[in-house]
Amino acid sequence: MMTPLMTLAAMAAVALIAVVLLCLPWWRQRPADEAERRALNVATYRQRMDEIDQELVGGILDPEAAEQLRAEQGARLLADTDSGAAAVVAGGGRRRPLWLWILLVPVAAAVGYSQQARWSLANDIEIARVDPETGARLAMARSQVELQARLQQTPDDAEAWATLAQLQMASGAPATAAASWARATALVPDQPDWWVAEAEAMAAERQQDLRGPPRERIERALALAPDHGKALFYGGMAAAQSGDIELARARWSRLLEVHELPPQVRQVVVRGVEEWGGAAAPADVAVTVEILLDPALGEVLGERPVLWVFAKAVDGPPMPLAVRRMQPEAFPVTVTLGDADAMTPELRLSRFAEVELTARLGTGVDVTAQAGDPEGRLRLQLPVTTPQRLVLDSRVGDGPSTTP
Repeated sequence: MMTPLMTLAAMAAVALIAVVLLCLPWWRQRPADEAERRALNVATYRQRMDEIDQELVGGILDPEAAEQLRAEQGARLLADTDSGAAAVVAGGGRRRPLWLWILLVPVAAAVGYSQQARWSLANDIEIARVDPETGARLAMARSQVELQARLQQTPDDAEAWATLAQLQMASGAPATAAASWARATALVPDQPDWWVAEAEAMAAERQQDLRGPPRERIERALALAPDHGKALFYGGMAAAQSGDIELARARWSRLLEVHELPPQVRQVVVRGVEEWGGAAAPADVAVTVEILLDPALGEVLGERPVLWVFAKAVDGPPMPLAVRRMQPEAFPVTVTLGDADAMTPELRLSRFAEVELTARLGTGVDVTAQAGDPEGRLRLQLPVTTPQRLVLDSRVGDGPSTTP
């Protein structure tokens, strides 16, 4: 006579056989690891949420469009959890023997229980929508647990160690992140990004002191990739902290030569090179302009709510050097255009001596001028140090649409 425990064991064995038969095609295709994929997808989701917030603040998106994009990203992340199930359905056209369908009964029950994981993820997405910080913490915590469980079984997976280290660093645990990066670099020692990341984690634990072990990791990265951007940046800082000002200046000067840096980082590097006695690259150029609307044009914001402001080189390529888009509630409006708004790294305001600024109200579909759009233009010799005034005092003439 079978005991309840024996019955349960028999049911588990039957379910296991069915799962093995069904999963053989998947195993032959060697799909990506679920834990690592989820970790990367959650990180991508969080990054896209940040981008949507930045576009909303910058006027590129209105609140309604931003909310729609957030919902789409959440739905996309949730749908991703169903991709494995979809693959099974896609391959279900083949006829199965009756005995196999009988075996699928306990599997169906297991699938029902597995839906709890989907509801949990859906709950995380809803939390992320209402409280992005809490949602991100929950998602990263779950991903870390899954990766740690996986690494118990496959401790030689360098990519998994690197992904775990990124999550730990993002969670504010630099010490554990440094240990995970150390496991990754020990397995794959020819990845300069990983050596720099390990140095970052170690420095964060040491109040940004890059001397000693962190600098050793940075030097390993520079040996592999002499023009590695972050390695040059941290290598300059480490050299300065160690008193080697000449090396620090050389590395940051090289950084300015070979990399297009974000404006804030560029300012720090330029200032550092100047303080260390080197010839720094030209500072970024920016133009601040106050835009006014001529009362003679009447009330136009209702039908043309989007303000485009762009700069073009007078003697240069036809494409704009910098563009800003916004939805003003009233005039005047103050706008700053600079190298940070450049359309491409090669075409920046600082590379031209004379530019023409154009401000135009439109429907917002695109920057192309339409007949009747209010606009104003202003030519400037660069650089300028005082705010400028630009008045929307005319309308685009009747006729075919024009480009900026």
